[in-house]
Amino acid sequence: MYELLVLNNHWFFNPDEDKSRFKGLFQLLNKSYDKARFKFGIIKSTRIKKPESALADLSITPDRDVFLTILLGPEDSFSKLKQRDDYERNFSVPSMSLSDSFDCDIPNEYLSHFPIDDIEKDLKVTVASPDTNIESILGRALGTVGVRSIPDTSDKSIKHLELTAFTSLRRNLGPNLLDVLINSCLLNDDMFSRLLNDRLDQFSTIRLHLDCIREHGLVEYYSSTCKFIRADQEDVRIQINENNRTIGGPLEEGIIATQDFHIAFMHRDVAVTKQ
Repeated sequence: MYELLVLNNHWFFNPDEDKSRFKGLFQLLNKSYDKARFKFGIIKSTRIKKPESALADLSITPDRDVFLTILLGPEDSFSKLKQRDDYERNFSVPSMSLSDSFDCDIPNEYLSHFPIDDIEKDLKVTVASPDTNIESILGRALGTVGVRSIPDTSDKSIKHLELTAFTSLRRNLGPNLLDVLINSCLLNDDMFSRLLNDRLDQFSTIRLHLDCIREHGLVEYYSSTCKFIRADQEDVRIQINENNRTIGGPLEEGIIATQDFHIAFMHRDVAVTKQ
């Protein structure tokens, strides 16, 4: 059975202020983002600089509803591979090269153990408690996708949401993971209300927004495999200063890069079917 673990506002803003719970997220997201970092050589800094800066690096603030989903593969599949081949993944080792960045991707010879054509047929959705430590489940992680609310009152029939931390550790998982998010969280009345503090039946459309680095080839990826289209907004050129740090733009602070690059904006509309 697959499991969709949902980290919601209560997890990110746990009142005990214990930042150690972000260590697992730091390891998971950095390992996946490292693939583009090493492949293209444009971004030099990791996606999350340190566990303590996770909220700032992901632009997560308490004034916006936010949640992040982690798709976990079946426990029995990983157990069988561990017993048969001593296969297990270690997210705690930082990537030092492009080869290292693929260390935690599911190898081609094991893909059949994690079929992705019908994930929702055997899927458990779990909203994590505020004290959940995700380090213990990283070995089962196959991908992530996060959602942030966007305040917009121009058309009250459209719910605007921003995607973030969209990663995959299993080949060709991306489009399927997005479908799981849409069907299990965004088009589910109870989950929509629980995660976004809103009523789904108030909207006719959910508009998913994202921004991406054009030089990473992501415009083509999102348009060809995930049904996104270019937004009307023009691409933004991100410049670097003499210390190779980015200047302004829509990204978080502290990014180190080797050259100027561009941020492209895209969106996808999801129709809300009235019951």
